[in-house]
Parts: sequence; structure tokens; C-alpha cells
Amino acid sequence: MSGLTREALVPCRNIEGRLVGVLRLVQADRKSDSIRVVAPEEARQHGEEGVQLFESRSYDFELLNARGSLRVQANRVVKPSSIRPTIGRIDTGVETGLLQLVLEDAQSNASVARGAVEVLSAKISYRRDYRGMLSFIANECSELLFDIRASAQMRLAPKFNPGSHNLQGQLEFLAAELTSRRFVAALQRVISMPHQKLQGQ
Repeated sequence: MSGLTREALVPCRNIEGRLVGVLRLVQADRKSDSIRVVAPEEARQHGEEGVQLFESRSYDFELLNARGSLRVQANRVVKPSSIRPTIGRIDTGVETGLLQLVLEDAQSNASVARGAVEVLSAKISYRRDYRGMLSFIANECSELLFDIRASAQMRLAPKFNPGSHNLQGQLEFLAAELTSRRFVAALQRVISMPHQKLQGQ
């Protein structure tokens, strides 16, 4: 079940899954409500984020509950304030798909934690039409979907094709797998208990 609102909270977690800070998003204009909050089960079922924004809209953000000298990393869509980098604006423009919100250390510029929102298409159905269109394009010519400069990303299901020349796509998939919570948790388990041996049943 989902509903529209003017404000939502996005948790930002580090690579171990610990909560580092929370981004409060507030719709910047007085138009109709444009932040969709989706139940966790529905978001999981459709492979989407629980907090969803719309293209061509603006949202103010504020970093809450953050310890240390953290700030929100800037990109073409996310624009932190030059006076106080824990506040700023997200101008979605024509970007759609998965938008990662990165918290970084203000001194070292190192990424510390991540949160994410989904940016929905405004003119067509995001799930049926937009994602269906991207799936078709991915099947026909996946290289067109990978733009290194894009701020938003799209989730794709891998399909191994021997002899594929789409190296950038393969690297994107590998990076997503190596930074996934599941892989990091498994790696932490092995590192924390190297002396234990697991046996299958």
C-alpha cells in the first residue's frame, strides 16, 4: 500500500548496515503532494525503494542524526548548500530510476554511508511502461543504458552471454554485487569467524 505525502525520511547506512544518518526530504513547492511512500513488502516485490520522488520536481533535504563531520555528496541532481552542506535541494529534472544519496566525510571526501530513493516518471506508468521500455532496450542494446555521468541508475537482472563485448555493463553488475548488503554480510561473517567450518545438510 502506498500513499502520497510532502515529507519522508530516508535512512543512510554504512557498508555494515549500521544507521549513520537520516535524510529528511520535504517537497519544495506548494503543488500537489509528490513524495510516494511505499510499504516495504511492495517495494521489495517490485525491486524499488520505499521512498519515491517524481521527475521534474524539487525537494529540500536535511541530514538528521549524523555524527561527526558528514555532508551530502553533490551530483547533477543533489545540490547541497555551500553554507551548510547538511541541507540542500534535489532537483530531479529528467532523471528517473534509482538515485543514491551518499554521505561523505567532509575532511577526507570518503563515502561513509548511502541511502536511496526511486525517481518515478511523471508522464507514463513507471512500473508498467517506463520499466518495461527499459527492459526491452536492455534486451536489445544494453550499452545504451549505461551512462557513467548519470546521477540516477536502473536495476537490471543479469543474463550471462559468453563473448559479450559490453564490458562497462559487466563492471556495473560486478560493482553492484560486491557492494550488496548480502555479500558484505557474508564476507564479515567469514572474517569474524575464520576458524568455523560450515557443513551443508
